Amino acid sequence: MQGTGKVIKTEGNTIYIQTEKKVACNYCHACSQQKDKNILKIQHDKPLKEGDSVNISIPHNLVIKFTILMYVIPLFLFIFAYLIGDAIARYLSASTNTLILSGTVSAVVSLTVYYIFLKWYDSNYKNNFKNKPTITTL
Repeated sequence: MQGTGKVIKTEGNTIYIQTEKKVACNYCHACSQQKDKNILKIQHDKPLKEGDSVNISIPHNLVIKFTILMYVIPLFLFIFAYLIGDAIARYLSASTNTLILSGTVSAVVSLTVYYIFLKWYDSNYKNNFKNKPTITTL
């Protein structure tokens, strides 16, 4: 994933770049989001000044990794948890309404736990510069 931005602030090797917000930015938290602009915090060795224009890229493998974490795993988790809850209710000879309710409750609880895990994962790894966009050209 590629984009362009403008350097708005530098602090040693840390550079803050402002980019235009794109549709994909609504779901990715690689940067600080404002209403219609994103602020990226990037480690960079070469000196840059405020106002410099730069090209930025996010490694393709990170895009795939976070897509899987946000969409694929929750989908399979929901289906699996629903089936497990339904199977347990069937084993206990529950009524039809209870079957539906137990599957739904187990699916919702498992997704809630998973999204709490994702929030923890995000808070622990968002300052890891391996998971951040990089400056490709100046």
